[in-house]
Amino acid sequence: MNQNIKIVMTTTSEKHIAEALARDLVKKRFSPCVQIIDNMTSIYEWEGEIENTSEVLVIIKTTSEKLKQVNQLILEKHNYDVPEIIQIDSVIANQKYLDWFNNFYKQDN
Repeated sequence: MNQNIKIVMTTTSEKHIAEALARDLVKKRFSPCVQIIDNMTSIYEWEGEIENTSEVLVIIKTTSEKLKQVNQLILEKHNYDVPEIIQIDSVIANQKYLDWFNNFYKQDN
């Protein structure tokens, strides 16, 4: 059985900020799993200049019901003035992972 989930991605400039965000998301039970990819290069336009920056990618798995809280926590805790928040609709296709994912949220009750 497949289940739709949301994947939220954001980037930050420091690994310790990404780790603090990830811990808060799991602790508050907004996400059962957050992955951090360090030392990623981002090239983007900012204030009329082309920037080349080392960043940390944060990948957050969540449900539609928790999406608002995830986005709000990112906005509250982020160190950027304009944090990237990208949402992707996705599907869990592995039944054992799906069971683990759903069990995480059952513990809220």
